[in-house]
Amino acid sequence: EAYELYLNARAENVKMDPKGTSEGVRLLKAAIAIDPGFAAAYATLSGAQQHGWTFLFPGFEDALGRCLEMARRGVEADGTMGLTHVRLGWALTFVHRHDEGIAGFEHAIELEPNAPETYLWFAEALNYAGDPARGLKMARRFIELDPAMGPLHPLVEGHSHYLMRNYQAAIDCFKYSISLAEGFQLPYLLLGIVYSELGREDEAAAAITLMRESLPPNMLEAVVQRLPYRDEEPRRRMAEALALAATSISKKA
Repeated sequence: EAYELYLNARAENVKMDPKGTSEGVRLLKAAIAIDPGFAAAYATLSGAQQHGWTFLFPGFEDALGRCLEMARRGVEADGTMGLTHVRLGWALTFVHRHDEGIAGFEHAIELEPNAPETYLWFAEALNYAGDPARGLKMARRFIELDPAMGPLHPLVEGHSHYLMRNYQAAIDCFKYSISLAEGFQLPYLLLGIVYSELGREDEAAAAITLMRESLPPNMLEAVVQRLPYRDEEPRRRMAEALALAATSISKKA
């Protein structure tokens, strides 16, 4: 029964929207109530808490602390499972402990070298840590192991391309991510930022407007500030691109 709840939670989480994330958290908590030693449920709950906090979903205002706590509980429940170390590495990334997070991912690979999910999250952690070239390699290793990609893989690969200024490759990835999960906000944000950096004002405004319509005022700027980059340059690039897009949107209004 607990495992069925866990599987249903993962299906909800992949929607990447407030309703799916909240339902995923509810189901994972129910699974843990049935099986308090369910390591994978703790690990997955950690990731859902992080996502809700990053995107300022209702009810997730204090979720970053719970993200780290649930990740640690997952490792305590089963330290031989790669997934628990993946989620701990991810949580550490979001509290800006990048080197510890990378070490966690590398340990996860030692434990389970053929677990696709490890490479996906490791790729994004490397993007935030300032090593998008290695991040791209990890993203491609993920697709070798799991060709049935969801919206996260093209997002992560596109993020690597964006940071390396491979703009057309980034655009293609973000559009594909959107096609797989239209309610997922981050690819709209990054697509608009890429268009803005390229001077394609109308396309930037369109992408940013689509995202703003589903979010409270000023949330995009808040989301950018919550992305755990080790260096300030990517955050500065994003903030400047958002400001340019906002100016274009105001002119059209």
